Amino acid sequence: MSLGPQQQGEDVLARLKRCTGMAADAIAAIPAGIPVSETFGALQQLEFHTNLIKDARDEITVLKAKSAGADGDGETELKAEEAKVVPKVHKYVQTAYAIARRLCVFTQHLAENPRELKAGARESFFARLERHVTACSMVSEEIDEMCSSVYAPQDMKSVRDHAKELHKHLEILITDLRSDSRFNELPPAKDGKSAAEWLNFAMKAARTFLVRITTENESIPA
Repeated sequence: MSLGPQQQGEDVLARLKRCTGMAADAIAAIPAGIPVSETFGALQQLEFHTNLIKDARDEITVLKAKSAGADGDGETELKAEEAKVVPKVHKYVQTAYAIARRLCVFTQHLAENPRELKAGARESFFARLERHVTACSMVSEEIDEMCSSVYAPQDMKSVRDHAKELHKHLEILITDLRSDSRFNELPPAKDGKSAAEWLNFAMKAARTFLVRITTENESIPA
């Protein structure tokens, strides 16, 4: 016997409530009448790509520790000159991860307060969710390629090229966040910065680390 629309919806909710992570946390707060399965799918994908960025950050953190004072002794197989870029990439990835996490928080906020759907503009709501997922997936992909190029045999041209592409995607992501006044509804960051102030700070930081990666003589404390 097939389930009716209401029973199917209840079955989806029952399955989703067993999930973990940011996406599951958002489900309970999604207003009645919102297509939960589609919203959850977007949040789940966003969390997946953000976790990939976190994994890359953790890996480059380990490489940074191992490459401190590298002299080609085999610990990382990086020469001293090659190891210089590691802390720069580490800072850059840290910044990108922070931006991705902020995107997750904002997307969850949109899911809990979908004004487009209340106004009947369903397509606008899901188009925004799709843009967020696409932006985060591109950031994740560029970070993966950039970090892979740091390891021996190191390819600095590839590191720089992907660093530049990463910055382009971060700019697109941040421009999208700035375009929505609801981003300013988010609570202040841990350091007290407003949502808008934090976004400006993060973008400047990303630009700084991009310059340090693409400019050979730029250095950064380990």
